[in-house]
Formats: sequence, structure tokens, C-alpha cells
Amino acid sequence: GNDSPVYGLKPKEDIIEQAKAAAAAGAKRFCLVSQGRGPKYNSPHSKEFEQVLETVREIIATTSIKPCCALGEVTTEQAQALKEAGVTRYNHNLEASENFYDKIVSTHTWQDRVDTVKNLKAAGIQACTGGIIGMGESWEDRIDLALSLRELDVESVPINLLNPREGTPLDSVAKLDPYEALKAIAIFRLLLPQQILRYAGGRESVMGELQHLGLQAGINAMLIGHYLTTLGQPPEQDQAMLESLGLQGGEAPIPGEYQTASSTESEA
Repeated sequence: GNDSPVYGLKPKEDIIEQAKAAAAAGAKRFCLVSQGRGPKYNSPHSKEFEQVLETVREIIATTSIKPCCALGEVTTEQAQALKEAGVTRYNHNLEASENFYDKIVSTHTWQDRVDTVKNLKAAGIQACTGGIIGMGESWEDRIDLALSLRELDVESVPINLLNPREGTPLDSVAKLDPYEALKAIAIFRLLLPQQILRYAGGRESVMGELQHLGLQAGINAMLIGHYLTTLGQPPEQDQAMLESLGLQGGEAPIPGEYQTASSTESEA
């Protein structure tokens, strides 16, 4: 809600420790996330972007995990700086179809998000770009979103399932039916046959005991640990789910690479 506390950038040492813990839990990637519109709009006096770059370099130097970022909008120069620091993948979602977007976002445009994805791609950074299912959008909107992601040629597609939170504008939206979510996952897989399709926020709340069916419907990667505003399930529970399906953790191949059906990528 509007009374959510605001925090500054975590100390580098804390982030490094969390990256090491994520690697120990089996994650292959570790994402540094910040709120706000992004470094593109930072004050000229702000040092936060440089601090993130320094943290990325230290994660690479001291751990086995691959650092990703989700910092918001970036310029072409900032995208290049991220690439040079060692960032290989960046999360920046479209959130919804171009047609539905204005119904949920008023602070910036759908094209703003597309431009950032293009800046990242031009710098040679893989785009981890998806959206949220269950905000009241139509099936046509969902298909349009998938087609836009295909046109942008993104490498990884997070599928977030809306978990309505009290005090937010969508708190009255009915929770998505898990079988409707499965249908959406299957459609995304059909339209995006080569992309990494990633379980993201809301999977525990929406899917419950049916989470494993998403892996059979087309999911081949998932976020583990906690999310921005809600708690996730323990990594051990995710590992048990994979084992029950005869799967093992690993890094999902990006489009164009050799792909096996026996591994699922985890990201903290």
C-alpha cells in the first residue's frame, strides 16, 4: 500500500552474503532489484548505479553465481556499463499488453519499457522480460503480450501470477484460477517455443499444490526464495517438487542453444 516503508541500497557486504546463500541453495543466478523508474532518472549526484556495478563485479569475483539486475529504465550508456561490469541478463517486464497497459500504469508508457529492453539487447545483455497474468486482462491481451515478447526476441520470460494485496489498486480482483493460469502458461509456451519460461511471483499463492503442473505445461525455470512484497516457499520444497517430476536443477539454455528436457533453472 501507500504506507510501505522505503529503504536505501543494501550494503555491498550484505548483498554478497545473500548471493553466496542463494548459490548454496542451488540458484544459478542472483538478481539485484531496486524500486523506482530506474538509473535513467537518477540525480547526477547519485552514486547508487556505480555502487551496483561495483557489487556486480564483486559477486563475480567471489561467488559462482551469475548476477542479474532489475533496476528499472536504463540508457544505452548505462546498459553498456552493466554489460562491461559482467551483467549478462536484466529483468525489465512489459507487465501487460500494449492495449491493457494504460489500465494499470500511469507513471510511464509501455514504449518506455520497450525502449529499455531494446537498449539492453543492443548492449548484448539477455532480456528477462515478461508480465503479470490475472489483472483483469482478456485472453487477447495475454496473447498480444506473448507476441510482443516474441517480436522483441527476449531470452527469458517471467510469468507472474497476480496475488492481490490489501491496500493496492487491484486488491478487489479475484485470485486467478490455477487452471486458467496453466492455460496461459501453455499458450505462452506454444507462442514462445524456445524462450526460457520462468515461474515468478504468485506461483505459490495461485497454484498451491498444482505448482508442478506448470512445469509440465511449459515452465522450465523459476524464481526461488522470497519476492518483493511476499514470502516464497523454501528452496528445499522446490527441489523436492523437481525431483518428484524427474527433473534436476540447472541453467536453462537460452534460445538457440541446445536444450534438454531434464533440467529447470532456478534464480534467487
